[in-house]
Amino acid sequence: GVTTQSKDQAQATQDNARKMTVLLAAIKSLKIADKDIQTQGYSVEPQYDYNNGHGSILIGYQVTNTVQVTLHDFSQAGALIDKATQAGASQVNGLSYELSNQDAVQDQALGKAVADARRRAQTMADALGVGLGSPLSLNDGGAASPVVPLFQMRAMAVAAPNAAPPTPISAQEITVTADVTLVYAMGAAK
Repeated sequence: GVTTQSKDQAQATQDNARKMTVLLAAIKSLKIADKDIQTQGYSVEPQYDYNNGHGSILIGYQVTNTVQVTLHDFSQAGALIDKATQAGASQVNGLSYELSNQDAVQDQALGKAVADARRRAQTMADALGVGLGSPLSLNDGGAASPVVPLFQMRAMAVAAPNAAPPTPISAQEITVTADVTLVYAMGAAK
């Protein structure tokens, strides 16, 4: 995002628009599609001085414009931050990681959870010396929150002498879990 300040509201707004235009061009230079750049917030706020002993006095305006950028190639994360800050971004507010194929991965986790539940039920039936009957009910406990441990990413490039090193960004491993409750009828003794 870009934050600008001026005593004049119109000047603060114009300065912000100019700086944001430069920032957006820098982001797009990484071949990031327009649909992956979304405005998240825009504000114009008066700024006051409260420490003058005479109440509050208007001293200017602050304009903030923030965008969210979605990357489909994680290796661009550091370059994006570098380009954005070099182009005048005064705010970089965190990273979040998501799966682009969340439904397919969740379906796979559910399939494995059902297979594991059946295997455990069979083990218990065998221990009791009875046959495993038909399933009576199956409940999807809902997707558990992803477990997201960090792991270090190896440096992708070596900086030239006296050049600023690229911003290092560590990837995240996202683990999707599923919880099911499976109730079986027990058969006759073996």
